[in-house]
Amino acid sequence: MATECNWRQDREGGIVLWYQTIAFAVRFRSAPAALRVVFVVSKSKRRREPKSLPEPAVSRRPFRRRPLLALGAGIACVLVVLFCWRPWLVMVSRQQAETHLAAQRYRQAASWLERAESLDERHAHTQFLLARLHRKLGQSERFQDHLLRARQLGYDAERCRREQWLAEAQAGQLNDAARHYALLLDDPQGDAGEICEAYANGHMLHGNFTQAMRILEGWHAADPAAAQPHHMRGLIWNHLGDYQAAEAAWKQALRLSPDHSAAALALAEMLTKRKRLPEALPLFELALADEMHWLAAAIGKAECLRLQGDGDAARVLLREVLLRDPENVPARVQLGQLELAGGDASRAEQLLAEAYRRQPRDADVRYQLATALSAAGKTEQAAEHFAYADEARRALEQAREEIIRLNDDPDDADARAEVGRTLLKYGRFQEALIWLRSALNVDTGHAEAHQALAEYYEQMAEVAPDALRLARYHRQQATRSAPRSSPAALPESSPAASPVQEPADACSSAPVSP
Repeated sequence: MATECNWRQDREGGIVLWYQTIAFAVRFRSAPAALRVVFVVSKSKRRREPKSLPEPAVSRRPFRRRPLLALGAGIACVLVVLFCWRPWLVMVSRQQAETHLAAQRYRQAASWLERAESLDERHAHTQFLLARLHRKLGQSERFQDHLLRARQLGYDAERCRREQWLAEAQAGQLNDAARHYALLLDDPQGDAGEICEAYANGHMLHGNFTQAMRILEGWHAADPAAAQPHHMRGLIWNHLGDYQAAEAAWKQALRLSPDHSAAALALAEMLTKRKRLPEALPLFELALADEMHWLAAAIGKAECLRLQGDGDAARVLLREVLLRDPENVPARVQLGQLELAGGDASRAEQLLAEAYRRQPRDADVRYQLATALSAAGKTEQAAEHFAYADEARRALEQAREEIIRLNDDPDDADARAEVGRTLLKYGRFQEALIWLRSALNVDTGHAEAHQALAEYYEQMAEVAPDALRLARYHRQQATRSAPRSSPAALPESSPAASPVQEPADACSSAPVSP
């Protein structure tokens, strides 16, 4: 009985000693100090322990070895922890980041990659994944920095070259990237989804929706469980005015990936426009959980709350938006509407006048400002803004009808350019760029499209360093007598090859102020 008790005490003491040694070593990162502590503690422990009754020699020998075995195992554990814990954490962080990247959860991926980089900033694969993250976010300068860093640290040169091709395709530089498409898909190296997404996005930037749809359909056939092709198809259908097809695509994306915040946000915004507010609210809540989409989701949720009559909750949310983004125009417009509904026409006019100063072409801003001016008794000023808003509404409705017609006649470059010019005139800058570039995709010498792009980039000169060069290029192309039967490709120095790029979700209807 005494032998069994001694054996248990030795075993428990050895286990405690392991834990103490590992904790000390991890905290102070010193193996020699940890071993000295183990030696002193174990020696003093043996000195303090009372001697037990003598046992037969045969039965005591195995138990005398156990403290030494425990000490040896503890030392081994300490060495393993000291030399392996950091690489193990880097590996786990990198694997988590890859999982989130594949699911389009970019904020979570960034968090894991930051953790991996803080543990080992010279890890080549971590730098490569950071480059991929910034490519997907459209941050070209940071993408190039991390990709160069990965190559300098010895990452596979072929993988880096392929990632550069994907960046070019995603940015719409299809002249150079098109010849790599078949090569990439012949040997995708586990990146088939990345390849399809980048090339589909490049075609969407140029308004080449037919080719983008073909790529997305092929992606879905190869990977039926992927949600992203459905989300991107929803963007295209929404851009083309087929809201029923867009809704079905986004719902399918959410069935496959219930936390797909981009699809949830896009569907919620469309449902809000169609006054289906009870369906939109939970989708905005889902999108709010993703910090990347928080601002847009908060504005959308505030609009739902305001339209449902909960002005106080909407006001709290909009004020939080302005704390994060003081330049936010949609938040100012909604706050102006709330103040006007509450009877404070003066405060509403102030908020809406500031929104008008920031986005003077936006028809909704002009209409809301006219309403506030009218309520304040300034009828002459209000009439000017009402007239503009009415003119914009009729022009945009006509443009939408032309977009529907283009589904049956996709090679009509004149109609594409006219749609782009109309959208540009009334502040729909992001959509306008897509249609103007699509006109050049059909006819590279289309003078009206070049002229409109020249005007746009001239306005962008203060905020985009490359805009003046692009403006000069398009101005030269507009004045040059070029045949109207050019190949369906963009010149290398076109806007698609510039750093002035739209976000990855290129078909979003959110206006981008110049």
